[in-house]
Amino acid sequence: MQRFFRAEEGTEGLADRVAHAACRKYVTDMFHEARVQAHIDYYASARRMTVTKREARQMTLTQEQYLEVIPWWCRAHADAWTMIVARWFTPAYIEKHESQRALRMLRPAATHHQGSRSLPGFKSAYEAAHPDEDVSMFTAWAMSHQTRVAGDVTWDSAAPREAYSLKSRSTRRRYSSGTGQSTTSAPSPLMPRPS
Repeated sequence: MQRFFRAEEGTEGLADRVAHAACRKYVTDMFHEARVQAHIDYYASARRMTVTKREARQMTLTQEQYLEVIPWWCRAHADAWTMIVARWFTPAYIEKHESQRALRMLRPAATHHQGSRSLPGFKSAYEAAHPDEDVSMFTAWAMSHQTRVAGDVTWDSAAPREAYSLKSRSTRRRYSSGTGQSTTSAPSPLMPRPS
């Protein structure tokens, strides 16, 4: 493996910092996903109910219920799972979890349309979908906050700030290049209507 994934000479320090940051995020995400999966597993085993991931994210269990559904990767170390669950019930964790949830609930839509792509990746895909447009990194960032890669929206410097806020998918204004005029897009049948 080392011959395929070796840092360039002189960039080892940067590679270590990037790897450390990535690992830290993966571990944090693992704990979050374990909690959501525990909700799904508990409802499946104890209540014989199917719960979607979307529903599971809105749920919570008691400490005893979490301890009934140890994830596969932690079964050999039940004491570690007990500590993870105990952390979820500390006042500091509950306060942070609730404040972050409240912030997420203020956003009725996604903050961008990049998906898992990096900004340079979105820029490349946008350039491929719109070969007649000159796309700078700033334009790519702006368009990632306004439309999907294959969307029919083009960059317009006269578009107001609200064009990039994604307040609602069904009422977001579409600004056409050069005209400065806006139209409201029709709601998609695949997306829920805003309340």
